[in-house]
Amino acid sequence: MCDEKSTGGSLSPKGYSGLSLYLAMYWLDDLHDESQTSGMHARRREILFAVCFAESYIFEWVRDVVFANREPHDRHTALMQVFPEDAKRGVFDKWKQVVKQLKCESSVPSSPDFGQKYWENFHDLVNFRDGIIHAAHCRPSASAWPQIPDDPQPVPTYEELLAMKAGWAKEIVIELVGQLHAGTKTLRPYWLQERHLRWDGWDVFANEHVEVSAMLWSVTATKGEQTIEGHGATEPEAFEQVCKQAESLGMPRRCRGCTT
Repeated sequence: MCDEKSTGGSLSPKGYSGLSLYLAMYWLDDLHDESQTSGMHARRREILFAVCFAESYIFEWVRDVVFANREPHDRHTALMQVFPEDAKRGVFDKWKQVVKQLKCESSVPSSPDFGQKYWENFHDLVNFRDGIIHAAHCRPSASAWPQIPDDPQPVPTYEELLAMKAGWAKEIVIELVGQLHAGTKTLRPYWLQERHLRWDGWDVFANEHVEVSAMLWSVTATKGEQTIEGHGATEPEAFEQVCKQAESLGMPRRCRGCTT
């Protein structure tokens, strides 16, 4: 049975190697770049990258956070039970089913509330992604062709893309991930916390050192004349302290995780 203590993930999971294991991190970087660009084409790419990030993140969260302390063979076996090779699940169902399964198995102490607005927003995002991927987005629009029936309309419509704010898709999946960590009482991986700091203009430095025969992590962030520091037994714990301080100085709070 999991207790109330948070668990954190590392970028180097025990027994694993290879940069291809960390797709969520790279999808997020591409997503952030697109969120800084204007225009309909950027919104389409942002939608696609956001859902790709969510697809990768739920797997990597289980592997590197929930199962972080398991030996490689046990971790692999448990992963295949949560993500069966022959399972055909969409990302929307996968997120909900995986979290509920882990809660039932007591791998996490609690689960997010899927009845909140963030989950409805994620459903809309996935619906738009499906429309772009499966060509519903290519349907003729009644607004451009008055002689055709009103339904079915493109998904998303031309008007919806024009009205969509840059960063809309990115903020949906960032909130989704924040709700995941808050609901399951787990810490965000260090690389996600680092990006939140850098997006807010902080320069970040992290190092591991020995103190009283124990390995500790220290993280320092600077922004202009401001300097903040955090320390912890793990890198995510040290970053968590720094994020709290940065948020007290005005950084947007992105549903940090289990701590308040």
